[in-house]
Amino acid sequence: MNNIKVRTKLVIVMVIALIALALCAVISNTSLSGLGNNALDIIENDMRSSYDEQIKAQVDNVISLCQSIYNRYEKGEYTLDEAKKLAADQIRDLRYGNNGYFWVDTYDGTNVVLLGNDTEGTNRMDAVDTNGFAYMQAIINAGKQEDGGFTDYVFPREGETESSPKRAYSKAFEPFGWVLGTGNYTDDIDDDVLDVKNEFSSYESNSRMAIIGIAVVMEVILISVLTLITISIVKPLKKSLAHIEEIAQGDFSKEFEQDLLKRKDDIEYSRAKEVDLSRILDNPYEGVKLAGYNAKEVYDFKLDETVDESILLKKLKSALNNGQKKSIQLDVSNVNRTLGTIFGSEITRKYPDGLPEDTFTISCNGSGGQSFGAFIPKGLTLELTGDSNDYFGKGLSGGKLIVYPPQGVQFKAEDNIIIGNVALYGATSGKAFINGIAGERFCVRNSGATAVVEGTGDHGCEYMTGGCVVVLGPTGKNFAAGMSGGIAYVLDEDRSFYKRLNKELVSFEDVSNKYDVLELKGLIQEHVAYTNSEKGKRILDHFSEYLPKFKKIVPHDYRRMMNAIVQMEEKGLNSEQAQIEAFYANIRG
Repeated sequence: MNNIKVRTKLVIVMVIALIALALCAVISNTSLSGLGNNALDIIENDMRSSYDEQIKAQVDNVISLCQSIYNRYEKGEYTLDEAKKLAADQIRDLRYGNNGYFWVDTYDGTNVVLLGNDTEGTNRMDAVDTNGFAYMQAIINAGKQEDGGFTDYVFPREGETESSPKRAYSKAFEPFGWVLGTGNYTDDIDDDVLDVKNEFSSYESNSRMAIIGIAVVMEVILISVLTLITISIVKPLKKSLAHIEEIAQGDFSKEFEQDLLKRKDDIEYSRAKEVDLSRILDNPYEGVKLAGYNAKEVYDFKLDETVDESILLKKLKSALNNGQKKSIQLDVSNVNRTLGTIFGSEITRKYPDGLPEDTFTISCNGSGGQSFGAFIPKGLTLELTGDSNDYFGKGLSGGKLIVYPPQGVQFKAEDNIIIGNVALYGATSGKAFINGIAGERFCVRNSGATAVVEGTGDHGCEYMTGGCVVVLGPTGKNFAAGMSGGIAYVLDEDRSFYKRLNKELVSFEDVSNKYDVLELKGLIQEHVAYTNSEKGKRILDHFSEYLPKFKKIVPHDYRRMMNAIVQMEEKGLNSEQAQIEAFYANIRG
């Protein structure tokens, strides 16, 4: 019968569809595994390459410092021994990232610089690591290659007995006969790679379950649809067979179903015809859910989806609880607003007095959203490779912010805007190093933070009450409007800065005091060490030429207060007593 043929065809179609869905699920799962393994390999290679590039860049910075000092030796400012001593003293104090430091050895293995400990002055050419590998000989040989080289070895961490892998980069500075190097433990990278693999395994498992779930749902839907089609075909056939059977038996007593519901047109009473019920029966709001206030429907800010909640607090939870140092890397975009703020609040809640500098270092890649690094406390460092939106570092409270363009960009960082408007608004403490130009109202209401930037928009340092700002480039108009405290150093290369300075509350002068010179140079050195700034390097290489071009901006009241404090200290008062007496002396006039 036709009914049997139809059902047979439907069963065949259903079987083919089920097989096709099963094959799709298997192929999808296999492809997912292959793509995942490739992605993990790329991520791991990128992490290790990034580490190599970072420590190589740090050593290159130190090489540039040595070259600068050697140039001054060639000009006759120092003897060779004085130049070497000056370079060694400065290298000994340099730090970067997660407490990274540098060492210096001569070609024959005599140590020159190593944190100022007893090793300095001794020969360590035959020094070996835990496995007996002559790592110092390898480091010196690698450094003497044309572009330096990397060395891998193992050593226990301080206070531990189990060995951990280390990777160093070294490079020779031939004028001094030195090999300079730096490095760090790389098991953190292994931990990060393991975390990524675990996350991907979880994602892969969930994806597999999702694919299987979708396949099952599709099959159920397909079977349900085919079942309904079968019923819709079989039911009329059964009814037709029943009628045929009745006709064959000669029973015509049953009537076929008729449409019994119809509109009544003949209404007996004329007034009834005039009643219009359309506004009652045809309700335009029927089935429409009207909006209204509901006290129970509280707005969901979706904080659980922020980078802090979904990544930082999870990855750094153990380190946070134990106050241990840890660094992580992540990609960001401009939708990630107030990155680091929630995690910073947890640091403050657990450690009200803050943590040592660089306890937590978060290296970000991409475009930072609004209020990147807002209110972060001491112990938290955010390093951004890319650029950032408005309110960068708002309310900075002891943390450290570093931003610079990606390597290989075709533009000059010093000529391009890298962060938005109102950066470091209301900052109270901490440091910020910006390898590029900031937007308008940079450091407005800053009361204690230190910042180095390579140019600003209009109204820079507006209403500033404390802290220190170094600008290695041009500023916009109305600089220092309402500035009542703190100090700013501005590089005035074209001698036009006075046109853009608001002189109502401040004065400006050349940088001549030796303590001011040391402070300015030290901040530029930090800026170069953290950002690898090309302009910062040029200034340090030719510092004596650039120094006369810098202007120091000091508020009148601030200068008077600082002079009064010095006078009080000369009378024998301690620092706190001198500040109090100077305050009252200025009130009395």
